[in-house]
Amino acid sequence: MQTQIISKFFELPKTKTTWWAFGLGLTLLLGVIMFIMVLADHPSSKDDLGIFASKLILIFIVEVIVFIPNLISGIRSYKKGERSFVLWIGLIPAIIVGAILSLAIIYTIIGELLFSLNLA
Repeated sequence: MQTQIISKFFELPKTKTTWWAFGLGLTLLLGVIMFIMVLADHPSSKDDLGIFASKLILIFIVEVIVFIPNLISGIRSYKKGERSFVLWIGLIPAIIVGAILSLAIIYTIIGELLFSLNLA
């Protein structure tokens, strides 16, 4: 069964879930910018390292929490037949950030396994 296309690329979206995907995608991009800004403001003293690490962890957790509903709403809109540029502006950052988050989690798990086996 084919999905009926309800909007073309240069049209505004017809569903609210597409607007949600758009807003959450922009939130993901804002989180990436905040992550880069926190990394650029690396503390010079060891006393501030705890605050620095907690900021990075907090941004990472928020990115993971926002990523999941963004991907769900984007896929749901696509399945409904939405093809608007607004959908792609929201969905493409979700795919890229999701891939980066997945690689970061895998890298952390592998690093912990190597450290626990005394291989690193």
